[in-house]
Amino acid sequence: MNGERIVVEYGDQNDEMERFLPRSGTIVRWLRAKNWGTDWCLVKLDQPFDYKINGKGFIKRALPTPTEIHVTHFFIKSRWVGESIEARHETSVFVLLVDQPPPEEQEVFDSEDFYHACWGMVKYGEK
Repeated sequence: MNGERIVVEYGDQNDEMERFLPRSGTIVRWLRAKNWGTDWCLVKLDQPFDYKINGKGFIKRALPTPTEIHVTHFFIKSRWVGESIEARHETSVFVLLVDQPPPEEQEVFDSEDFYHACWGMVKYGEK
């Protein structure tokens, strides 16, 4: 639900991300990825951070590597089939780094425009 407070902790797949997590934030809206399904939520981070992309991960947006981005949001989606983040219990998620959130009116995004940084675990009701 929009306005829900969550914490994203490190799960697996990119040890470099472990030092940037956990991060708390607020779910601001739900979107659909044109190439990766529904139930993605955009999470505004309480404390943005700078992250150096070194060529690993999935991103088609033209960026020189290495390059540093200022991460203000995450896109997250449950990794578990049949599970939704909206179920409000701890769940494993894909974590995409967002330095340029899509405009408010945009309901569909291309996940390949964002860096797939790691897998994470979401906890609810955290401050």
